[in-house]
Amino acid sequence: MIFEIKFIKNWKLTLLIFPFLLLNISCSDEEYKFYIVENPGAIFIDNDQSNYSKGELLWVNINILDTQKDQFTNSEIDIFKLTGSRETFVNLSIFKIDSSEISAIALNPDSIQVEFGSIVIQDNFKILGRAIHENGQYEMRVGIPLIDSGMFFLANSDHTMGDQTFAFNTDGNNEIQFKTHIRNSNKNGRFEFVVKD
Repeated sequence: MIFEIKFIKNWKLTLLIFPFLLLNISCSDEEYKFYIVENPGAIFIDNDQSNYSKGELLWVNINILDTQKDQFTNSEIDIFKLTGSRETFVNLSIFKIDSSEISAIALNPDSIQVEFGSIVIQDNFKILGRAIHENGQYEMRVGIPLIDSGMFFLANSDHTMGDQTFAFNTDGNNEIQFKTHIRNSNKNGRFEFVVKD
């Protein structure tokens, strides 16, 4: 009788563990792959324009083609085919330079024109931009009204530099980090511009 109870206990234990073993075996065939792509200038301003008048729009664009070169293997990869990702995000802000002071500019989401993609304004000054996949590329195009005069720059919201890393990771097995900076930016990756009265 003791033998039977042990057998039944082990049998129940086996039933509990068996699905996890199957899951482990089936998942082990699909290996995790990590890719790094560097492609400067995927974020850009219309015509690299750096002189504006108050009231004009600063048009910010993102354009990332599906086909890119992986830095590890130097081979072409297709971001969409590898990840199935339908979107990626960028984090930008406009900063004003007053002598040695740098301050983020408050933004009104209702005044920003969105032609493609979408945006959310966080903490009154961070633009969380969403580039969406269509026709073999990830795109976003937004126009930000310039309502103050002075010296400004566009950069990453979190560290005031221009470098950006887009992440593509939706299927769980492939992750792509896409590194870029704003085209025609300075050595810190900041896109500088002037707004006159």
